[in-house]
Amino acid sequence: SDVMTAPLAASHAKPSNIVELKNMLSENDLKSDEDYEEILEDTKEECGQFGALKNVIIPRSGPGATKIFLEYNSIDDAAGAIRGLSGRTFDGRKVNATFMTEDDFRKVVAENN
Repeated sequence: SDVMTAPLAASHAKPSNIVELKNMLSENDLKSDEDYEEILEDTKEECGQFGALKNVIIPRSGPGATKIFLEYNSIDDAAGAIRGLSGRTFDGRKVNATFMTEDDFRKVVAENN
């Protein structure tokens, strides 16, 4: 059963209702307002399939740029999103989806207000 837990253990984060997505976007994706709005809409639609989203943050600059942060209503929904999105390929990039702590997420929210 060790094989099953390996991907989650590798993320070093305890299960939470927050998901951090890496490798989905490039700097170029964030340049134009039009592209950005489209990415935001697409993300809400795509990631909303896994459960009710409370918040979606896509920083355009700073340490979180090119990452996507998803806040779900429940840990189950967040876990479903991680299962559903991990290893998927966008524009030839392999998506990395991990849990994120609430403290870390609050920092992201503060940086992107």
